Amino acid sequence: MVDRVKLQLDTDRLNEIRQSFLLKLKSSRYEFNDLLKQLKTGKNQLHYVDILGALRKKAHSVSGIAASFGYKELGDIARRIEENCASGLKTERVSVPEDLQLLTELTDRLQSHIDVCLQENSKPSSTT
Repeated sequence: MVDRVKLQLDTDRLNEIRQSFLLKLKSSRYEFNDLLKQLKTGKNQLHYVDILGALRKKAHSVSGIAASFGYKELGDIARRIEENCASGLKTERVSVPEDLQLLTELTDRLQSHIDVCLQENSKPSSTT
């Protein structure tokens, strides 16, 4: 009985941490969108490389943490954003508009999947 109660407490605590991660990630969507907007309107190459680097770094963090919490698809989407940014950094350019469109689509998918994960995580867990 004690082990069962401890397991429930551990599960509840993990769900709280996962929920907190998702909520923080959801609130950071504006950062993703702002970086994309800056890429689309970027005037000079140095600024462009900095923005692409920041977007890659943000996606890298999401990718690793999402996978740790069991959000495989969320991590996969973030990893694709990271890879596309890394590719753009190697060439110091993104093929406009195709690559920017892909980054925009991936970022939109990331945001949609965050909402799905939040809904799933808010459902009561059943441990028997």
